[in-house]
Order: sequence, then structure tokens, then C-alpha cells
Amino acid sequence: MVDTNEPSLKILEQGGNFDLDVNENSSFNIILNGNPTTGYSWFLENVDELRASNIIEPINLDEHNGSKNYISDANKNAMCGVGGVFVFKFKANKANRKEIPKLSFIYKRPWESGDPDFKAVITLKIKESNQISNEVILPQNASQGEIKINEGELFSIKLKGNPTTGYSWFLINDEEIANAGIIPLNLGENKSGSYISHNPKGMVGGGGIFDFQFKASKVTNNLPSIKFTYRRPWEPVNDNDRKLEVTLIN
Repeated sequence: MVDTNEPSLKILEQGGNFDLDVNENSSFNIILNGNPTTGYSWFLENVDELRASNIIEPINLDEHNGSKNYISDANKNAMCGVGGVFVFKFKANKANRKEIPKLSFIYKRPWESGDPDFKAVITLKIKESNQISNEVILPQNASQGEIKINEGELFSIKLKGNPTTGYSWFLINDEEIANAGIIPLNLGENKSGSYISHNPKGMVGGGGIFDFQFKASKVTNNLPSIKFTYRRPWEPVNDNDRKLEVTLIN
């Protein structure tokens, strides 16, 4: 069976060149028409290249690099030789700006040498996920924190606070971290984050969370920490404002 919720590309027996968009950290299928009763089958040609890349993982290969999942065309008269489809399943991982290998299939009789009768080549584009991969939640009185990040992923720093007192959390060094490849995603007025109240509906004054989201577009060994301050925005900045520094770990 083929999971209809997963991206799939259907290819005729003659093969050809194709493009397919897939989602990172998800599975997809390549479905190739063929007829094994003639002795021909589809095989994945560049298995070693895919496995070395750690980007595209073959999931259902047999010992000859063919597919374990062959589906014969339905035939109510139980006739033989009608053909079917070879279903190859893969998982797409994060590319992290690396070159994505193509999928290369050949259609041949395995006992014959020489060039294959048909070939199919698929160029893949991996669409980045918008899901938060990691987060840290820090109390209102925190002065330090840390969070592990990976290149290409989104992460969140959540700071407890209570804006009904007039105080809010603000990002201080947005330009510094952006120049280093850490991109703020949801800064609001005065460089504050998104606020999520913890109060029951209709109740005020209980505080909540300031959520700051970032994308790690580039990760190096010399990343700056992310710096915040907790203050009333209408009051002048002074040395007594509470500061918080979050160290990035890769």
C-alpha cells in the first residue's frame, strides 16, 4: 500500500527526468511502472551516495537495491503478466545547506550487463519545516540560561514575566546575533517577543510568557549569546535594569 498522505511521484516505465518537492523530516514515495514478469525491475542506482549524504534515507530496499514493495495491477480475471508498480520509500532529513543528491533509478534485467533500457532521475527540493525544534523556559528572576541549537532549525526562548506591572522582556542585541546567523523571527514593538497570558479568561494580573523565536541559519563555534532586559519601556535605560544572557550551544 502507498500512504496517500505522503508526497509521491508516479513515473512511467520509460523513465525520464523529474523534479519533486518534499518536506524535511518526512517520508515520500517514488512509484515506477514496470512489469517484472518480463524479467525487468527497477533498481536504485546510487544507494551509496544517498547513504553517505545522510540527507536522503532509503527505507524499503531489498538486498539488490530494488523495492520490497511491488504492487501488481488489479486483474479480476487473475491474468498474469499485467505489470504493476514498484514503490520506493524514502525519508528526507535536514539538508543544512548541503547539496541534495538526486535519485537515480535504472530499469533492467538483473542478469544482463550493459546499459539499462530505461532510467529515471529525480531532482529533489527539501522544504524547511517551520516547527520549533528546541525551546527553553526561564523564570522571571533568571540572569543566565542556555539552549542547544542546530543549523537550519528554529528555536524558542520563553521568558516568564508580567506586563501588567509595566515590565516586559526585550531583546537587546538583535543586530549582533543576526550578523552571526541567528535570525529573530517574531520581534514586536520595542523588540519584545510574542506574549502568551497564563490568566484564566477574564482575569488580569497573573503574568505569562514572552516567547522569542529564532532561526539558526548559520552555526559556528563562536556564536554570541542572546541578551535580554526586563524593564518598563517608557523609563530611561539604566544599569539597574534586569539583564538575562542565554548561551547558545551547538
